[in-house]
Amino acid sequence: MDSVLALGGAHLCYTMEGADMKSASSTHYTLAVRQLKHELTRVNSGEESDPVRLLLTILLLSTTESISANSQGVIFHHLRASSHFIPSLLALDPNHGDQEIRAFLIETYAYMVSVANITVNTQPTYPALILDPCITGLERFQDCKASGMMFGYARNLLTLLPSICMLGYNRTLEENAGKYSFENIAWYKALQFKIESWQEPSTSEDSGNDIKDLVVASKVYKEAILIFLHTAFYGSKVGDPELLSLIDTSLSKTSSFFGFGTDSPVLSVMLWPCMIIGSCLRESVARQYLRGKMLETRFNMTLVLRSVQLLDWLWEDNALDAYGPYGLGIVMRKHGIMHSMS
Repeated sequence: MDSVLALGGAHLCYTMEGADMKSASSTHYTLAVRQLKHELTRVNSGEESDPVRLLLTILLLSTTESISANSQGVIFHHLRASSHFIPSLLALDPNHGDQEIRAFLIETYAYMVSVANITVNTQPTYPALILDPCITGLERFQDCKASGMMFGYARNLLTLLPSICMLGYNRTLEENAGKYSFENIAWYKALQFKIESWQEPSTSEDSGNDIKDLVVASKVYKEAILIFLHTAFYGSKVGDPELLSLIDTSLSKTSSFFGFGTDSPVLSVMLWPCMIIGSCLRESVARQYLRGKMLETRFNMTLVLRSVQLLDWLWEDNALDAYGPYGLGIVMRKHGIMHSMS
């Protein structure tokens, strides 16, 4: 309950100014962390505990940090803590508790880990978040009503993001050493093939608007993830003509994809692709159009404002490497922040 109240307070702090609201929200957050620490101490001492309840609490705290736009990377600590409970949930008997809750929690964790980063060079320990059993474990819950609540139709695309982050991290090490390895080139090409060969699901003409929006959203994710892959592989060579050509090809396919209504539920998961695509826009008109779309959403929270601010900083920066996801990392370091999209 303290986690729920902390989350509600984080939302209210956006619309209700005043020290009282911030203090109340912080108090519930502190109480939740204190109680969670007590529970984890019991678990470490060998006592039995409910991993569903613990994971739910940590993910509520993660979401609180996310919508509050904590700039110091606190959410990464919560997500690493969450990863320890995923194997326990997957090992539970299918008849233990509510399958729908387990399906939702595991998919929520997988989604938050997948979109945690908008750059591969701000969090050197990011690979510690990757948990392959979690990704494969999603298959067993595909018949649950909660399946797809976070991923929509783009699950097979989104679950590639942790691997892309690892590739980008490896390429950063290689770039510093002045070399390319055959293994990473092959990894890059294999990931590119998986993304480019992905096909959106077929829908009928009488499909509702929500279904159509989910299909369009998955197409946006496809191009944004391709951009993320290319920029991860090229690293600091943001001005490479070949890279710019690859990015422009993807950008041209997304220009007509942002016609969602302001009330469309799918907008709740579109912030990550907006940041990736926005970081690569070079024309002022396109930048302002995307900026307006991000600000007009009904999902009013600090995270959206901070994300727009980060894009503004990037667009205003005259440094040669201030472009794309790599540039987002540069700008974050300049301003001393660690911005997460989870």
